[in-house]
Amino acid sequence: MPAARSYQKYPEAVKLQIAKSQNPYLFPEYNIPRTTALYWIRNQNKNLPKPISEKSLTERKIKSLELDLEKERSLTLLVAKIRNIFPHNFKDRRVTSKTQRRKIIEAIKTASSRNKISECLKLIGLSKSSYSN
Repeated sequence: MPAARSYQKYPEAVKLQIAKSQNPYLFPEYNIPRTTALYWIRNQNKNLPKPISEKSLTERKIKSLELDLEKERSLTLLVAKIRNIFPHNFKDRRVTSKTQRRKIIEAIKTASSRNKISECLKLIGLSKSSYSN
């Protein structure tokens, strides 16, 4: 039974230099097989990372921050709505009015469009079982 074949790893800088120069014999000290070097040369455009412009990076960061801001705004609005509907702590008192319950659930559903329901419930101090009831 033949021995298992081990694959040789080469530095990325060597790969890039061979691909740019298109010379498969550029680094003889590494003993790179000719077919391997030719593969790097043929596929040089596929393996190179695409340059990202500063403008696109800034736009991505801005979009990410705007999404985070929207999430925080919805949570802040949720707390304000809940405290207007029921100014007490949920651990101290129960919500007995059905209209208050409906308003609370509606406010949670509105906030959960941008956030997880578990985050909303944790923020206002309501348990999942109380919410489901």
